[in-house]
Amino acid sequence: MSTRNLVSDAKPIPINYTKSYHGFSDPPNSCNKYLFCLELGMKDKSIKNFNKIEDNKYSYIIELDDEISYNDIVNFNIFVSELPFNGNNYTMYGVIDQDLSTFTQKDENFYVEFSQNNNGTALCTCYFIGVDFNTIFVSPPN
Repeated sequence: MSTRNLVSDAKPIPINYTKSYHGFSDPPNSCNKYLFCLELGMKDKSIKNFNKIEDNKYSYIIELDDEISYNDIVNFNIFVSELPFNGNNYTMYGVIDQDLSTFTQKDENFYVEFSQNNNGTALCTCYFIGVDFNTIFVSPPN
């Protein structure tokens, strides 16, 4: 009995298709960057602002170098705009639960996470989920 060489004995399966005017690909992204603006309400009634421009739909808005105490944060407002400005602005408001060492909040446009390290310094990560409903998505039939 001879053994088959699966590499050289394999033949491609022909696929019959007809040309179509419709293509299947990711839609072009007219947005080049995202402006993240975070406004923190502090226990001493002051407001701290953090602004970052990102190439991606997420941002590490508050980092350890910012030296913000997690326990001093009372509430937050997050704003995201697509750059260049197209008139779409997204916002979310939240109140921090100080009984937890991490706090997350999400809605149809955002996922925001606040956490603290061992020293009590705050970290904040924001994922922008917003969808552009002006874009048409085409997917092939199953």
